[in-house]
Amino acid sequence: MRHSRTHLERAVEAFNADTPPGTPVTVRTFLGRRITTRTASKASLTGDRPGVWLMGVRERCDLSRVVPA
Repeated sequence: MRHSRTHLERAVEAFNADTPPGTPVTVRTFLGRRITTRTASKASLTGDRPGVWLMGVRERCDLSRVVPA
């Protein structure tokens, strides 16, 4: 399902309000592993993909895979 840009922007704003940089989170990897870490940045929208950088993770993570720890 494709979401509108406005919907994605609101998702990023909500994530940033609830999860500032340094907040503990859990990310689900593509292989199904769960890793507990902290946010290293604010979330942002790149194209149509909302994501966030996490400490110790080499790539930007899609917000759909990140939840508060």
